[in-house]
Amino acid sequence: MKKFFKFSIVLLLTLAASCGVKTNSNNDEAALRKWMQDYVANNNRGDFENYGSFWTEDAIWMPPGAPMVSGKSSILKFAEPVFNQYKIDQKAAIEEIRISGNLAYIRAVFNEVCIPNMADADTIRIQNKDIFIFTKEPGGAWIATHCVWNYNK
Repeated sequence: MKKFFKFSIVLLLTLAASCGVKTNSNNDEAALRKWMQDYVANNNRGDFENYGSFWTEDAIWMPPGAPMVSGKSSILKFAEPVFNQYKIDQKAAIEEIRISGNLAYIRAVFNEVCIPNMADADTIRIQNKDIFIFTKEPGGAWIATHCVWNYNK
């Protein structure tokens, strides 16, 4: 009976692990939600100086209708004109979070209004869908490694 009990516990733990049951997932989910909240707040403040802190050095962006952007320095070069030319009013709604060990993703929808700093430019309204992929750093913080997005219209 004792052997059967030990076997049952090992079997249950193995099945739970293979089904994606995670330890500490509530803390990780809260940390990922906080990442998204901080990311949106940073963009709305127009804080380009801090923008790089959300991405790994080897991060990859896959924007719609454009070539892949590889590496934090290239991402910053891609994003800098938006920060310089527009006031961003961004709202995000997380639709899904999945965590597996030290990897996670967030699927979210964004509504953005980009108000130009130049008088002769038009305001841009964007609705898009995004997937952010994350890695958990040794200290426990989550940082984005990838972003893939597409526009609704």
